[in-house]
Amino acid sequence: MFGHSPFSFLTFAESPVNAQVTLTGVEARGNEDLGGARHAEYFVPDDSDNPNITVMAFEDSTTVSADGSSLGTISSAGGTLTVSASNYENKIISADKPITLQSGDNQTVGVPTSWAGTSFGFRNTRVGFVLQMRALYGTASVEIFKDGVSTTTLSVGSTATTTQSYADDASDPEYTVFSDLPIIVFKTRATNLSGDSRPAFPATTDFLYGTSSNNAASIRVDGYGATAVSWNRFDSNGGSASETISTVKVTASFASGQDFSGPTNRIQAAKAITAFQIGDSDGGEKTSFIPEGCFAHEFRLIEAAEFVNFIGAPGTNGRNIDVYNSSGTLVDTIQLATSNTGSDFP
Repeated sequence: MFGHSPFSFLTFAESPVNAQVTLTGVEARGNEDLGGARHAEYFVPDDSDNPNITVMAFEDSTTVSADGSSLGTISSAGGTLTVSASNYENKIISADKPITLQSGDNQTVGVPTSWAGTSFGFRNTRVGFVLQMRALYGTASVEIFKDGVSTTTLSVGSTATTTQSYADDASDPEYTVFSDLPIIVFKTRATNLSGDSRPAFPATTDFLYGTSSNNAASIRVDGYGATAVSWNRFDSNGGSASETISTVKVTASFASGQDFSGPTNRIQAAKAITAFQIGDSDGGEKTSFIPEGCFAHEFRLIEAAEFVNFIGAPGTNGRNIDVYNSSGTLVDTIQLATSNTGSDFP
């Protein structure tokens, strides 16, 4: 949703013509009409530096819990609660109403448990590779493949975090992850979440949305390395590409920009894929592409943002976003628009 965050874009879903959309923060309230989650439950990855995290409420009287044990009640919308590492590591943070959360400098914003899935894909470049995983229930049998070759099999439980690490590899390999039960996955480059961190969205054949920014990649998960299948990209500048994918598509296949300023990319393949982008030149900010079902109408920012990037679903050109400060005062109105009328999404 903004610089130095694993979520590097905010999402916005369709509303009636000339409708106003409130921006008071970040990714927690889903669009129920589109099946988006009302995110009130998060897997928070471990961090060897043991920072506190901040939980922010969207509604008054929001009770926050760790593995079902109450940590306290946030009295008002926009209020916060500080949670220590001992209360989130190896636990699920939940609430009785929508919340958002993050650690300092947005090293993590957690992973909504609604993002659990049974297959994931990653392309690793430049640094080491750490996966933190937790089963949604039971004990999952997880197998990890590197460039299509099985490399690791492990059990992932539902009561503690399981971590799997790989050293940097100059070949820039792709990793695909398969599980027999739904798991939640967070990817980072080091155990202290020092950068290159992002919550992982599972592989899908739905349209995925994101910005390419400096770099992007789309990984084929279902049938990695098999006969190529169709891969299509549309962008908010009115461009498009019809290609095929066997293993991975890289930046050249996307419409790109810099520092999250590139046009929206909307991609889909005949077999399940994932995608992500690298936000700026140092590679420290990464964001998973997500489907329209995860878009939202209201966002809250816990920290000041370096920049904010909005993405809209088809049909949202011209919709307005209202921006309020922490006192509830309207400070800006932003209109979603594309630079090319040939596209119906911003």
